[in-house]
Amino acid sequence: NNKALANYQAGNFEESKADYLKALDVLNKLELDQFPEKKLVETIILTNMGLVYATLNDHQTAISNYENAQKIIEAGYLNSRLSEKQQRLSAVYNGFGTSYESLGDIAKANDYYLKALKAEREIGDKSGEGITLNSIARLMAKRGNFRGAELMY
Repeated sequence: NNKALANYQAGNFEESKADYLKALDVLNKLELDQFPEKKLVETIILTNMGLVYATLNDHQTAISNYENAQKIIEAGYLNSRLSEKQQRLSAVYNGFGTSYESLGDIAKANDYYLKALKAEREIGDKSGEGITLNSIARLMAKRGNFRGAELMY
């Protein structure tokens, strides 16, 4: 997972994708009782893979990864605090928003950004909130609502 992240940050997206796939394969061979944090790590890998696929302009595969991560989170597999769950959901929702925005589905992107914003506000994530508000403002500008976008900044 660390190698995949390093490759992503270095701009080696295909290598990053391969590394994440390997990490997911290794993780899937472990039993939950052997590794209690397995589902948390799986959601992180799936969310990061979504980002890699989105960067490679494969938004349908990115969305599929986000959907799989969301299912794990919403099924209650994460043995963590509410803030961890909301933080994971925020990342997934922002990923959905970015992919749907890139696909031109502004309404769906906006819905996901609003979900991310709600999750971020519930846990007091000011940094995440600022990033998501910027995304919502960008959508407003795309819709021609420049005054609304300006107020968001």
